[in-house]
Amino acid sequence: MTQLATLAKPFSLFEWGKPNTKLLLIGEAPGEEEERVGKPFVGASGQLLNTLLEQSGFSRSDFNITNVFTERPPGNDFKLNWTTTKTELKKAGYSMAARLPPINKRYLIPEMEHHVARLHSEIDDLKPAFILLLGSTALWAVTGESRIGQNRGTILSLPNGRTGLATFHPAMVLRQWDQRPLVWADLSKAAKYLNGTLPKPLERLFYIDPTFEEIEHVYEVFAANPQWEIGVDIETDPRIGQITTISFCTPRFGICIPFYNKSTLPHLCNYWHTAAEEARAWRWVMAFGALANRKVGQNFLYDHQYLLEDLDIRIRNLQDDTSILQHSLQPELPKALGTLASLYLNEPSWKFMRESSKDDNKADE
Repeated sequence: MTQLATLAKPFSLFEWGKPNTKLLLIGEAPGEEEERVGKPFVGASGQLLNTLLEQSGFSRSDFNITNVFTERPPGNDFKLNWTTTKTELKKAGYSMAARLPPINKRYLIPEMEHHVARLHSEIDDLKPAFILLLGSTALWAVTGESRIGQNRGTILSLPNGRTGLATFHPAMVLRQWDQRPLVWADLSKAAKYLNGTLPKPLERLFYIDPTFEEIEHVYEVFAANPQWEIGVDIETDPRIGQITTISFCTPRFGICIPFYNKSTLPHLCNYWHTAAEEARAWRWVMAFGALANRKVGQNFLYDHQYLLEDLDIRIRNLQDDTSILQHSLQPELPKALGTLASLYLNEPSWKFMRESSKDDNKADE
């Protein structure tokens, strides 16, 4: 009996991997060559995918391979031809209550929704332990989240105890070749996760809405451990030219000292209740900056200008800048902190750890 016969129904444009594999790879839709041959990833993007898989420690046969859509989109453009707006759906008489989540603020047209249902049926039949999601469409179809740039390179918790990882689609890499190293890094990270060599996520104690007693406590801990290296990061709101938060932390312990609460009225936006309290908080920032511990920043020339020009606060013993270090090590890759975290850590995208983007105090770093 073949593998195919053991499942409830055949799959269109599906490729089996090695017997009993628990890995599944999902792309977007067939292209011209895939439509002609009747197999996924056999065109130029498939050839690039094969190379990237091999270079990162996989082989193509490690995966069962499918797509979100088994039909080729007109003009190879799914978003242009198979998505629409909320306004158009309502005008056509459709309820929004049962719609799939939007992808980049547009909704899948109802005639194509059966493809997503079919994909979830495939996943239920195959019961993969790990899913590799190629591109924003695959990410969206499985998780409801379509922001591939913010989610790529992180280990994702998926329904039914499964895990996965999203990265850019090879077809996108063919158009933007400078993204190739990131896809290789993401696939290599997936390989490390599967062979057990990827470090576990860190456990942290991090104060984000501190009292003065908590600020003092963190300062005393840092002062008692001068061998610890401390990361320093500020967040600013350029619209008002003001520092909103400043954070001091080690990998497992730290504090975010806020100064701005954007949920309040514009003329009552301070986190601290009185001018005396805010002055006291800034004195603590000066004390943290003066600690003997080695300091590390990210693009810290930008941060330091706010501290020096507006407040005459200097950060003592600043040793390294992770943005400059990354450019020295891998000049072809982006230097944003989110990219660095995806490359070197086993952490989720922290910008999504907040309940919403409207949380009062953004404590990113």
